[in-house]
Formats: sequence, structure tokens, C-alpha cells
Amino acid sequence: MDRLARWLVIAVCLCVGGRAVAQTVTPAYREAYDEGVEAYQLGELERARAALEKARSIQPELPGTYRWLAAVAKAQKRWEDCLAAAEEYLTRSKGGRYVDSVRKLHADCRDALGRPRFDGDLTRGGAIAVTSNVEGASVRINGLKYGATPLLPRPVAAGPSDVTVEAPGYLPKTVSVDIVEGIVKDVHVDLERDPNAARAGSPSRPRADEVRVGWVSFAVGVPGATVTVDGEPARADAKGRVARPPGVYAVEVRAAGFEPWRRRVRFVRGQERTVAVTLRRSAERARYRRRGFISLGVAAIATGAGVVFSFREQSAREEAQDIWDTETRRPPGVDTSFVPVRTRADLEDAVDRAQTWRAASLASYGVAAAALGVSVYFFVKERPAEREGYPLPMAVVPLLDGDGGLAGAAAAYTAEVDW
Repeated sequence: MDRLARWLVIAVCLCVGGRAVAQTVTPAYREAYDEGVEAYQLGELERARAALEKARSIQPELPGTYRWLAAVAKAQKRWEDCLAAAEEYLTRSKGGRYVDSVRKLHADCRDALGRPRFDGDLTRGGAIAVTSNVEGASVRINGLKYGATPLLPRPVAAGPSDVTVEAPGYLPKTVSVDIVEGIVKDVHVDLERDPNAARAGSPSRPRADEVRVGWVSFAVGVPGATVTVDGEPARADAKGRVARPPGVYAVEVRAAGFEPWRRRVRFVRGQERTVAVTLRRSAERARYRRRGFISLGVAAIATGAGVVFSFREQSAREEAQDIWDTETRRPPGVDTSFVPVRTRADLEDAVDRAQTWRAASLASYGVAAAALGVSVYFFVKERPAEREGYPLPMAVVPLLDGDGGLAGAAAAYTAEVDW
């Protein structure tokens, strides 16, 4: 038994000693690290960067250096270096106390680069965004089709992942990446042209690199509707498509007797899309507005009735209290000819009236709340999708991959609209 205890003590000492050795900080590292942190706090960013890079070269396995390098890079507006250092810290730290602040640092640097955010929950994994030199290329992650480039951030499990990008006329390419928990991993894949594509491809369908415009068809369904793109009349080709260079355009559709339809639509080079346009009749908007005001009036009347009933309830309760006080405090033998005796029936009648008025008051307030909710619903339905002083809403349209199959939905990212 004593022998077993001795072996246990030796094993514990070895574990603690191994941990201490793994976390040992050399004097040279400490000196360079402290100098870098001090210089950063003094605003001497170049000196801070040089000192921290020296510390990293001495002991690259220590995560703290990368946190400060990310902060320095952000202050110097070196956004790509900021992302790389922050990701390295999160990979090496394995759950330190600065994880949340470094994740925010990473997100801030992505915002500075204009990259789309991911506002979902990343507590159980990470996210990935994929771009390529070919727009509309099919994207597969670990064998599953996720959409087409540019692929907005999508949640994936943390750990190694294989990203495959394919497009007609190009050689497919697969890259391996490590997804870090809590952040978005940006992946850019450059595709090379397939030398055999010219012989094998169909001449009736040009490759993505052979066109300079994108096409959008507007399915209106109302005769006589007119379409303008950035204020100019849209001219459709024989297939009913409107062609524009890649970008986001303001589209307006008008028809007699209908409310104008205004949206932002993104044209992608080499992609054909169809936008379903639903026009709302002008009379429908007026009907919603009228119903909204009627419901609002009902809410106001019900609220006023509730207030009146509340006063009546209070009056009945005061009467009941007065009866109770008068009859319980009357001295024995007092002449009741001037102050008549109030019976228990009078007391119960006053209490019953108070309860009745209370029920009526609560019912009125309930009707008012319901009518107010209905009026809000009608006013929201009546409000146009676009508002003056705000960017137009984005039209989400189906996106076709290189094989002509449905790949997902595409929408341009803006600061006002997160998809």
C-alpha cells in the first residue's frame, strides 16, 4: 500500500512539473513582451509591433503575444494582420479569459474590411464565408452544397473542413481550413481555367469569364407595368431579361392602380435571375389605413370607458368602506335619527357594485389592448416597404450554380440589412 502511494505521489509531481515546464516563460521573451505591451499603451505602435514580433519569434507557442499583435494591427489599420493574429490567439488559447474580447477584435477588423457579418449564435461552432475570382461558382463544404460565390457567412462545426469550389470552364479546387469557434473564417479560392473546357463546353452557353454582365427577369404579372433601373427605363432582351454590369441597382416597378414597387437588386456577372414582383393595389393600402384608424378609435373609446369604470369602482369601494367605518365605530345607545343605520345588505351591495365596475374596467382595458394591437397590424401592413431617407430593401432572388441547379439565395450585404 505504501509503495502504491509513493508511485501516485511521483505521478502527480511529474504532471505538475510537466505543466510548469510547458508554461515556462524565458527572460528574453518576458523582456520583449513587456516592452511591446508598454509601447502599445504609450501609443508607440511601431516599437510595440517590433517588440511583440520579437517575443513571438522567441516563444511562438505562447498565445498572449498574438492578442497584443492583433490589437496593434487594428490600431495601425492592418486589418488582415489583425484577423490572422486574432485567429492565432483563439486557436492557441483554448479558452482563456480574453477570448470574448479577441473575438470582438476579430469581428471589428472584418467590419473594417467591409465583410458581411454573421449575427447568429456561434457558441457551439464557427462560421465560414467563401469568395472566389469567379462569381457564381458552386461551393461545397465537407461534401455538402452550401451555395455559390460569394457565399455569405454560414455556420459550420469547429475544426478541420474541406472547401471545394467549382465553376464551368474552370478546374475544381479544394482547400482545407480550420474553423475556429466563435468567429467567421474567410476563405478565398482562385480557380484556374480548364484548358479542355473550350472543346468540351457548349458554344451556346458562354463561360462565366466570357461575359461582363448579369441578367435579371422581373416577373410582374400585371399588364402595362414599367420597370426602371437607377431611374432609367429598363430595356429587356428577347428573353425578357434586363442586362447590367455587376452591382446593386435601385429598381422601380409601376403600374396604373398599384403602389410602386421599389427594391435593390444585385446583378451578378454571368448569372441569370428572376425576381418575383408583387404589386399592391392602391385601394388596398387605403383600406388598411382606414381599418387601422378605426381600430385605433376603438382602442381610445375602450380606454376611456375603462377609466370611467375605474372611477365608478373607486366610488363604490369608498362607499363600502364608509358604511363599515360608520357602523363599526358607532357607540352603543347613540341616537340614529340623524345618522341612519346602514345594514349589512347595504355593505354587500356596495361591494358587489365595486366588483362589477372592476370587471367592466378590466374588460374595457383588454378590448383597448386588443384593438391597439390590431391597429398596429393594419398600420404596418399599410406602410410601404421603402421609407424616405432609408436605403431600399433588398430583393432576395434564387441563385443558380454553375450546373444550372438551385444553389441558394443571394443578396448584397449592407449595414442596414443582414441576411
